[in-house]
Amino acid sequence: MLYRVRIQSYFKIILLYFVLFAVLPGAVLLAVNVNIIAGIGLFAVVIYIIFIVTGSLRKQLASYVETYEDGISFNLYNEEKVVFPWNAVTCSGICKYRKGSMSLFVYNEEADRFIEIPEHTSEFSGLDRELRNKTRFITVNPLKNETLKDRLKDILELK
Repeated sequence: MLYRVRIQSYFKIILLYFVLFAVLPGAVLLAVNVNIIAGIGLFAVVIYIIFIVTGSLRKQLASYVETYEDGISFNLYNEEKVVFPWNAVTCSGICKYRKGSMSLFVYNEEADRFIEIPEHTSEFSGLDRELRNKTRFITVNPLKNETLKDRLKDILELK
């Protein structure tokens, strides 16, 4: 099954686009009515931010998790593809953060690879069920100033 990142989960980025595109006419007005250098500078900064945010968003949306009968694969930003057979997964689980968000994770001790899957992935509950059925599944609740990796090291007694 294929699990993708959903664009709906990037509400803040979509809102940022609206703000940036609203600033563009202001930059033109600034250039025409007040100071051409300041207006062109503001326009260039806004275009640069739009360019950077768009590139980042495209990479995020290109990521996906795919499960098969015999394993799981991760396409990481269209830059790297990681494949684990189910029997190579040391453990997987769900991380419940104090602020209320959740994520799934998969850890392969032999390859020393840890991959975290955010809750804004499509069919998150389906992937959760699939990981529970096919791997050693644990629940992790990190402490206040602790990362998932740190907590997992303690649980699995890793170096």
